[in-house]
Amino acid sequence: MTEDRNDSENGPDRESGDLDDTVPGKALSNLSSNVPGDAPPPSFVDPLKDALIRMRADQAGSPSEFESRSVSLLSSRLGTASEPVCVNFAFGSAGVQADHSHYFNGFALLKPMRNGTAVAVRFSDSTGIRLVVEGFPEISKFGLNTEGDDTEALIVRTVREILAGMPKPFDRGLDVAVVSAVPLGLESAYLSSVCVSLARAADDLIGSHRGKKDRIQAIKGSLERVLPYPFSIAYVIAAANVKPDPFLLVDTETMESLSLDSSSSTEPGWALVDTEPGAKMSDRKARSDRAQEILTRLQQKQFSALTSFRDLEHRDLENASQLLPRRMRPGLKYLVSENRRVQRLVTAIRNEDWQLMGALLFMSHASRRDDWAITSPIQDFVVEEAERFSIEGVYGATQIGEGSFVLIAGQPIRLPAFLDHLRNNWPAHASGRPETLIL
Repeated sequence: MTEDRNDSENGPDRESGDLDDTVPGKALSNLSSNVPGDAPPPSFVDPLKDALIRMRADQAGSPSEFESRSVSLLSSRLGTASEPVCVNFAFGSAGVQADHSHYFNGFALLKPMRNGTAVAVRFSDSTGIRLVVEGFPEISKFGLNTEGDDTEALIVRTVREILAGMPKPFDRGLDVAVVSAVPLGLESAYLSSVCVSLARAADDLIGSHRGKKDRIQAIKGSLERVLPYPFSIAYVIAAANVKPDPFLLVDTETMESLSLDSSSSTEPGWALVDTEPGAKMSDRKARSDRAQEILTRLQQKQFSALTSFRDLEHRDLENASQLLPRRMRPGLKYLVSENRRVQRLVTAIRNEDWQLMGALLFMSHASRRDDWAITSPIQDFVVEEAERFSIEGVYGATQIGEGSFVLIAGQPIRLPAFLDHLRNNWPAHASGRPETLIL
């Protein structure tokens, strides 16, 4: 059983993740037949239909399809068994403005994807855990009580910690199969969707009745033991949501979340561009140390009661900045301003002011580039191209994930053409080719 079937109060059936009749342009397949007489359809019809068809083709399968794939993977790689299988699915989420919440408990705005992760689990007669992941040929075998090390794959260490932290111990072996369409380079989104779906499936298997908040806190604790750098709980909270809401606002201090639903026909489309597939994530541990050093310095000066950057009023930013060495000032500006931008983004979304939303994304990228020094030249190129296309329906773009990804917002029917433009004009000096995904 899955979380959705157990917790009906959390939202509608998971199949709400599928594309449905409310998708703009679904009726366009018959648009040309509405033209009077024998006149040809307007010139914009075919490109519009083509763009929308491509967008729909890029969408991932439904949660139930992912679950079926994970069950099939379990039996094909680890053999059939008479043991019952428990399976669950969790969506991934892109952090529109969320990466700063790795460093302090602030506000985060996330864009849930239609992509996610399904995990199937069952008891087995083998000792320990057997793990298979779609797309990887290895069968990982390990015990829950064995000590892992940095040479192990991150997914192995993560699965071990999640299962070792279950409220009831396992007295038998366990088989686990993971199927995910969340990009590995969006590590926070990927790990969160894996952990949530695994924890919920394992809870069902052992008959545990943990509440959502307890499960989220347990997952965060497991990730903190696995990762050598801080991890924002915002991504876990987003993955624990039942359906992919248009936007999710999270307060990482109180763990409260708010869905920003929108029925507007003008709601923007979203795309991801992986500018350097396979590139390593930036050194988040070093950035965490820098953030803590800034906070400690302010506490030693005039802000002794300050416990988090979220509590520093924007009107005090200039004064606080003057108390710091010059090398620390840009970091303070980024952390405080990025957290404040979340509120402005929420206002823009509620007002359906997509131009303002796009401008805030561009501002966020500029701060990541100039103040936090986390963007790459190829990411800056993508954002600059997005700015050039602002008169052609691209609203905004920003680097996300503290890795190689750029998030782009724009008119849904314009995004495929812009992505084609990027692929066709990719700088020769860039490593590899970009990978794109329409959310």
